[in-house]
Amino acid sequence: MYIKEGWFLPLLFVFLEVYLFTNRMVLNVDNPTNFIFTLNEKETSAWAYWYFKFTNVVTKQVITITKLRSTDLSPYPNRYNEFPYAFFNALTIGQWNYLVFGSNSAVATTGEELEVGLVRVIDNDTVFTTNETLNTYVVYG
Repeated sequence: MYIKEGWFLPLLFVFLEVYLFTNRMVLNVDNPTNFIFTLNEKETSAWAYWYFKFTNVVTKQVITITKLRSTDLSPYPNRYNEFPYAFFNALTIGQWNYLVFGSNSAVATTGEELEVGLVRVIDNDTVFTTNETLNTYVVYG
């Protein structure tokens, strides 16, 4: 079988887009912190509303949250945007894809896409399973 040169470049770009350029957050519900977003980076207009659409990775449950621009707690809103955990307490333990878009309508369903990412919601009882491997190296010299 012949493999054309450069076949790996499209795969590399997909990897970079999905794994390196996707925003990821971890939220511990037993020790909640504020959510940090960078909504103004891609914004082309000062939208009156920000819409947060969270979709559970496993159950596909969708939670939509609408916030006025004035609810941003950040002292530096041109650099980052900060929202209290209480705004997002409907999120249950699991992984949630999120999409944030801006609009001037209070009942919008689409708008300018500002941020896409993944948030992992955990608690103090969440256990991560890892496998130990023994690495033995033989050096010739």
